[in-house]
Amino acid sequence: MKSTVLALAVCLLVVGSAVAAPLGGTYNSLTDPSIVTGAGSLWDDELGSIGMFFAYGHPQWYVEAYDPVGNVGYLGWVSFGNDPAAPWFDPVDAEAGVASYIGDITDWHFHTYEYTKDPDTGLVTHFEFEMEVTALLDEYNNSANGYMSYRNANLSPIEEPVSVTLLLGFSGLPQTNYYANGDGTYTNIVCGYFGELDGAAPVPEPASMALVGLGMAGLALKGLLRRKHN
Repeated sequence: MKSTVLALAVCLLVVGSAVAAPLGGTYNSLTDPSIVTGAGSLWDDELGSIGMFFAYGHPQWYVEAYDPVGNVGYLGWVSFGNDPAAPWFDPVDAEAGVASYIGDITDWHFHTYEYTKDPDTGLVTHFEFEMEVTALLDEYNNSANGYMSYRNANLSPIEEPVSVTLLLGFSGLPQTNYYANGDGTYTNIVCGYFGELDGAAPVPEPASMALVGLGMAGLALKGLLRRKHN
């Protein structure tokens, strides 16, 4: 009997150690370029239209921050992926099939948020922001679709949720025509690809823009459903 109990205890210990927790802390994309990588890294300011600010660091993380005034206090959610360069991810989790960690934003704010507009056209000629997002990662996502999954995600709770803070920013010429209305005119949505805070925004490759746009559309759907559920 004792040997059976001991064996069960060992099995539980092994199972419990098969999945690790994310590494909490503050991750600064302004000083560590490894946190923002790839052609799919972008931001999208829709606070003035639907009250959301998206930030997408492919293939590592996604932030969907909501205006708390217009969303009854709900601040949004994040997904932190298992890219090998991601400093918060434990390789043990990748072996256990964890695609990402998901959690709700507990606080977000801008340290800097400044627009410069052309007085004649009204178009934004310069946009600068520095954003701080803190979230509590409380779910493992084991979906085969990876951290971008928003349908049929295989979620399980993290026993001890972990707090993470992400710093990100941009300074340069944004894209003011990323999304077009049906009549060919453009909304006041301002977006662009990540650069260093004091760097210029590179011109994105069209195929990458299309892929990122599709991914963000799906994530936006998940975010809205998640918010309604809460």
